[in-house]
Amino acid sequence: PMPQPPMPQPPMPQPPMPQPPMMQQPMPPHVPTPLMSQSAPVPHPQQPLPIPPGAMGGPGPMTAPRADMRPTPYGKGGGSRGGGGKGRGSGRWGGGRTGRFDRAKNDFSQHFVDTGLRPANFIRDSDVEERFTEYPKLKELVDLKDRLISERATPSTYKKVDLRDFDLTTLGTKFDVILIDPPWEEYRRRKLAAGGLMEDEEIEVWTPKEIMDLRIEAIADTPSFLFLWSGSGVSLQWGRACLRKWGYRRCEDICWIKSNRDCGRNTQYLPDSVVTPTTEHCLVGIKGTVRRNYDGHII
Repeated sequence: PMPQPPMPQPPMPQPPMPQPPMMQQPMPPHVPTPLMSQSAPVPHPQQPLPIPPGAMGGPGPMTAPRADMRPTPYGKGGGSRGGGGKGRGSGRWGGGRTGRFDRAKNDFSQHFVDTGLRPANFIRDSDVEERFTEYPKLKELVDLKDRLISERATPSTYKKVDLRDFDLTTLGTKFDVILIDPPWEEYRRRKLAAGGLMEDEEIEVWTPKEIMDLRIEAIADTPSFLFLWSGSGVSLQWGRACLRKWGYRRCEDICWIKSNRDCGRNTQYLPDSVVTPTTEHCLVGIKGTVRRNYDGHII
């Protein structure tokens, strides 16, 4: 017999060659694409967005460096209006053609140092007769309230007692409006520093604890309002504590700005300081809930 040729064997599968690990590319942050026309090119997310002219401090497309933008003694690049540049002198108080002499026109603080007239003397329309001339509706309301008060107000009555040992509950009633003007120590200290206290003059002063011990909560109705004069210093903090102790929450702060327009003197001027106390604060507290639509007996 003839020898048979060997049958071809199928190729053996070769194991896959190990491939080098693929480097993962970090995903670019999502950049919202602004709405543009078809003709405008859209930037690729990996490309930096174009910076608009003038965003980094340089001149914009519609501005050009002025000839008067020169360095000043207090800053760089003042200009005729004192703007631009960096440094202490740039802006409103420095820079520009005038440099350090560019100051506020209405400097009432310096005017007080020179003349002794308080800045509150120059508040516009501070008189009651002129305060509402430009507001006819408000002026009509104020006139109506004044007329109602003059027709229906109850005449005042007084009872002179020593509140240190007087029991307020013996009054036999409760009040919906209470006004307190305590003798804070701040008033005496300020008058003594101003030289207005005579040698033989005695001013009664209460400690904050004595003021807080007043049983105001026993004679306060619900709802009710409390007006507490608290000065302008440390006693202002004690006044807020008194409101909380008596069961009130502070709702307003009336600030009385004093002037010396009529007398021209500063009776509370501190000789060793240019800072003159010209304000007094009256804290307004409310107890309960007051609705303006039908609580007309208290509003």
